[in-house]
Parts: sequence; structure tokens; C-alpha cells
Amino acid sequence: MKKTKFNWKGYWNPTPKSIRKIADGLLVFCSSVSVYLFEYDQKGWGLTALIAGLVFKFISNMFTEE
Repeated sequence: MKKTKFNWKGYWNPTPKSIRKIADGLLVFCSSVSVYLFEYDQKGWGLTALIAGLVFKFISNMFTEE
């Protein structure tokens, strides 16, 4: 079984499939919440949810397998 490792240099290496699925799911969820909040005139919270989803996706790229 491969070990999952987190480091800054891991951005250019392939992300493990399980972590990529979780990050994509979080991005879809945050985007959906953001659209809902923008629709009901809660622009500040909507932008926060969207930025959180993008940050989760960016951080997920730092994981690699050894």
C-alpha cells in the first residue's frame, strides 16, 4: 500500500484518485452553495463559499503517493 504524502513540491506530481474525488466533490458542493447564496442576495457568503471550494481544490494538488 502506498503512503500519501503532503508537501509543497508535490503540486506537479499526480494527485491520488481518492483525494481528487473528495476535492472535486467539495468544489461542486461549494459552487452549488455559492450559486444558491448569490440567488438569494447573500453575495458575501456566496463568494466565501466559492473561494473555500477553490482553496480545497488547490490544496488537494499538494498530495502525492510514494
